[in-house]
Amino acid sequence: MGPFSSQEEFKDYLVERTSSAVAHHLPALRRLAAPVRAKRHRICFIHADLHGANILIKDNRLAAIIDWEHGGWYPEYWEMTMMEHHYMDFPAMQQFWDVVYSDWVEDKLTLECALWKCAGDTILVDHLGDDFSCPRVDERLKQLTARRTAELSRP
Repeated sequence: MGPFSSQEEFKDYLVERTSSAVAHHLPALRRLAAPVRAKRHRICFIHADLHGANILIKDNRLAAIIDWEHGGWYPEYWEMTMMEHHYMDFPAMQQFWDVVYSDWVEDKLTLECALWKCAGDTILVDHLGDDFSCPRVDERLKQLTARRTAELSRP
């Protein structure tokens, strides 16, 4: 993919990549993309496929990061959303990345979840499914709400 001349071109590519089977989802995807596109993001060189199998540890220290075939210049949040994709079913790793990324990116992750559901190699939402919720974002917001409620109820 790419190279892209701008952040907008990069996001357009991702949104337009949806197959014709889910083209009716484009308006919803564009709505989810609007807040992400509204903010300028630094472009950084990242691995883009960072997961346990690509991180080598020796003597309890980072020894190497391997498999750079997906590496490239992406928006600064891209590594986090890709790691989220790899660790979707691993709560302990999600907790670890929550600490690493203190600036959590709900709007970006919500958009990426929607794209994962209806674009790429595997379509996870059929033509009748319109559920673009992101369980990870929903759970995090529920936890934040519970924390705020508990704080407000303290004397």
